[in-house]
Amino acid sequence: MGLQGKAVSITNAVTLGNNSPTTALYSLPTLNVSAGGSVSLTGVQCVNFQTGAIAVVLQKASLVSSATYLFVNTSNRGVVALSLDNGGTIGGLAVYSLVPGQATAFTFDGTNLAQNPQFS
Repeated sequence: MGLQGKAVSITNAVTLGNNSPTTALYSLPTLNVSAGGSVSLTGVQCVNFQTGAIAVVLQKASLVSSATYLFVNTSNRGVVALSLDNGGTIGGLAVYSLVPGQATAFTFDGTNLAQNPQFS
């Protein structure tokens, strides 16, 4: 995350209102997903899952190394099952379950998406 080209960090912040990870939703390039299937994150930093009970396969080729991605399940209809098309892990799991109302961030290391504790 940066502000006018300078690094910004959040330390000891309470997740309320404008301090929430969801503040980035629509402030950064956001993709709204309403159906399961293969998803490219080219040019995207936030993903808003508007429908639950779906399986989404993220395209590894569309991810940028060291980039952080925010995933939000704004649906109240069920879990979004996330996986990578390269067999990598998300949060240490082959299939990561994003529950309704959950917002979490992951940083891509070139193979896997590791949970970013700063925003999760």
